[in-house]
Order: sequence, then structure tokens, then C-alpha cells
Amino acid sequence: TLCIGAFYKEKYLVGIFIGMFKYNSMILKELTKRSWFSCHSICGLYIATIGVVDEVRRLGIGTKLIENVIEWTKKNKAQWEVIYLHVVAYNQSAIRFYDK
Repeated sequence: TLCIGAFYKEKYLVGIFIGMFKYNSMILKELTKRSWFSCHSICGLYIATIGVVDEVRRLGIGTKLIENVIEWTKKNKAQWEVIYLHVVAYNQSAIRFYDK
């Protein structure tokens, strides 16, 4: 599990990313029916949740959290080929965020 927090003034938690790496045996059933997924992927990065406090949304904090996760994986030579997540269909703001 990978958790990263975004803090304001090094004191107040204003955003959080929680994710995990899932290897083929864990994600194969979920993803093999999708044309963009390669069965030969080393692993996938699953985004379990990203949350940002309402008062500071739309300031780039969620984007920065994802960028930091990607940067961390590069520094630590983690190899993955796909990022995936689940979001409920009626959560249009989340869908727009992930599309971006």
C-alpha cells in the first residue's frame, strides 16, 4: 500500500492518496477484457482513493498527489504498465478529474 498526504503549513492534512501495486495474478480477471490492457504487464497501480478537502479543491492538489506517486515509483524503480481505479458513474467531478 502506498499512502501520500498533502499538508498545508506542514500541519494540516488537506489531501491524501491511497493506492497499491497489484500484480497480474490480482488484476488479470478485472482487466483482461479491456483492449488497452496487456496480459504481459508487470503490474498495475491501483488508485484506491484520492481525497482533497472541499475548501482547497480545484487548486491542483489531487493532480500533484498523482504526480508525486509517479515520481516516487520512478525513483524507486517500481515497474508498472497501467493505472486503474473504480469510480461511481454519478460522481461526475471525479470522472472529469481522472479524465484530465
